[in-house]
Amino acid sequence: MAKRIIKDPKVKEAIHNIAEDFRFSNELDEIARMFYTADSEGIIRGGDITKMKEYVDTGLAELGEHIAWKESFLKENPQADEARVIASLQAIEQEYMLLLGFLG
Repeated sequence: MAKRIIKDPKVKEAIHNIAEDFRFSNELDEIARMFYTADSEGIIRGGDITKMKEYVDTGLAELGEHIAWKESFLKENPQADEARVIASLQAIEQEYMLLLGFLG
């Protein structure tokens, strides 16, 4: 059975942040439990590697669309103070890309 042991602190932080987002929303579905387990054990096992990669791929695509929309909105509405929102979305995007690299 394939597994990935999470040693890189940045990857650990990315997984922890995603797990925290699930905890904050009180989600308990299969994907949430997968991130909870990876966060607590520091290991991603077998089929969870593929499922996690699919989740992050999908999230990254959606995030890219959201960031582009926010940037466009801010250009059209310079008085809006959403620059921090874009910075947060871009930080999430970087974590997702890091995690995809780790998952292979």
